[in-house]
This record gives sequence, structure tokens and C-alpha cells, in this order.
Amino acid sequence: MLVPAETPELLPAPLPEAALQEVIETLNSYQKEAGFSFARQVGRLIVDRLYGGELGGWRSRGPKDSSFQKLAEKSEEGSLLLSASALYRCVALVELEARLGISTWKHLSLSHVRLVFGLPEGDQEKLLLQGEDRRWTVEQMEKQAEKLRALRKGARGRRRQPAFVKSIGRIRRLLEEDEAFVDLDQVGSLDPEEARQLSEALRKMQAKCGELLGILGEREG
Repeated sequence: MLVPAETPELLPAPLPEAALQEVIETLNSYQKEAGFSFARQVGRLIVDRLYGGELGGWRSRGPKDSSFQKLAEKSEEGSLLLSASALYRCVALVELEARLGISTWKHLSLSHVRLVFGLPEGDQEKLLLQGEDRRWTVEQMEKQAEKLRALRKGARGRRRQPAFVKSIGRIRRLLEEDEAFVDLDQVGSLDPEEARQLSEALRKMQAKCGELLGILGEREG
């Protein structure tokens, strides 16, 4: 007796590109707000407890404040999970948000905003407004911030910074991001090919870093 062939499962048509883009933008907004929300909580706590709730105290004393320095020391000791640089970025965000209301903007993320810390207020506002309006990537914001810093230091004729120095700087900033290497307990969810590709990339990075360490060691010695 002939067995009837199974009817192939009919899958729904993929979402139109516009609908898919809407999902992407919504997911990005969730991630962005999570980053802002955490940094805002940390920054406000520090302002309230260390500076009496007054941003003026932060503007005048900043991280040189004795209580802030003691808090940073706890980070170095390991009793505080946030790094000193992360603490600084959180308070700087609260101060900048009070001036510009950046958390209500649609495009900029915390990674964009931290790149303008340390610049004069006028430069901060200029870059952030341009970045929001032109939808800059983090890399574009970084390049523009570097240009302004160079101008402020009168460094137009200075020797161009080597590419490896910029690369190490980006890696360092990534490592300082508190969410950069979370979810390590989910390594087991990777398929073998994904694990192989990641391992290969890490081995290449390790080899390059080892080579650079050797060269720098000769320079130091």
C-alpha cells in the first residue's frame, strides 16, 4: 500500500524589512535604556551621598574629592565591583544629562556619551547634538572627539598616533565596560563551530598581544 507523502510544513512569510527594522530599533532601545538606567542609578547615589546631592560639588571637586578617592580605593582593593573609571563615567553622565537631557534622545548610547567626557561643555554639546542628528556610530563619535581633543591641545602638527596604540585604547575601553564580558556562563550554549571561531580569534589576539608585550618590554628595559 502506498504511503502518502508528508505535506511539507508551510512556514510563515518573513517580516517585511520595515517591520524587522522596527524590531531592531526596539531591541536597541531596550539595551540603551538598560545602560543609561544603571549608570544613572550609580551616578545619582554618588552625587547624593558624597556631594550632598549637589552637582555643583562634583563640578568643583570632581574625582579629586577625598570621599570619591576612598571609594575608588575600594575598587582597587576588590571590595567594590565597579572600577574607578566606571564610577567617574556614571557621575559624569548624571551631570551631562542634567545639562542636555540626553537620555531622552533616540540614537545615542552610553558608549557614545562616554567618549565626550573630559571635553569642554561646549564641545560636548556640539558633538552629542551632531551625533544624535547624524546617527553617528560609536567609531564616528570617537574620531570626532579625538579631533577636538587634538585641536584643544594644539596638536595639529603632532606625529600621528600609531594604529596599534588606538587599537589598544579601544580594547581597554571595552574591558572597562562593565557589561562587556558578562554571560560567560552561557559558553556551553555555543555550537562547536562558533566555539572554534571564537577560540581562533582569541588565539590570534593573544599572539599579537604577546608580540607587542615583548617589543614594549624591550622599550621599557
